[in-house]
Amino acid sequence: MARAGLFAALSLAVLGVSAGCKPLPQVADGQSTGAPPTESFDYTAYIDAVYNKHDPEAVDRFFSPSVKIHSVAPDADGGEGTAYLKDLAKNLIAAFPDVKLTVDEVIRDKDRLAARVTLEGTHRGEFAGIKPTGKKVKAANFAVYRVQGGKIAEVWSLTDVAALTRQLTQK
Repeated sequence: MARAGLFAALSLAVLGVSAGCKPLPQVADGQSTGAPPTESFDYTAYIDAVYNKHDPEAVDRFFSPSVKIHSVAPDADGGEGTAYLKDLAKNLIAAFPDVKLTVDEVIRDKDRLAARVTLEGTHRGEFAGIKPTGKKVKAANFAVYRVQGGKIAEVWSLTDVAALTRQLTQK
């Protein structure tokens, strides 16, 4: 898979805010979509099911079928639909078979959910054109989601790709 696609896989594991995306309304903007609050969406259950239990098919339980994924890494295009997300999760799990994501923080406001997540794993499969190194890596991800009807309908994501690449290529 191309470098951009693999960085997208990593980034979507934890999904965060990306440069170049339209800014989301802030609380101070006084704007609301009128959507129900995100309290009913269990973010930790999503991370556990898809990534910690290595079940990409579980994406369907947490995402709208037409979910829009905005730029997920500095050099990657976004995508659309749950099939796109499942492929990214499968590629991430193939590259880091022991991948574990830890939810560090979740903030909710109306129909928005923001999360800070830490990804850890051992590089056992090709990732971003880098052959398996056996190195353990740790990377941060920040994400903003729009929740609609109890499922994620839109995602903005940013992963610390520079730190990850440095960990994989350092001698």
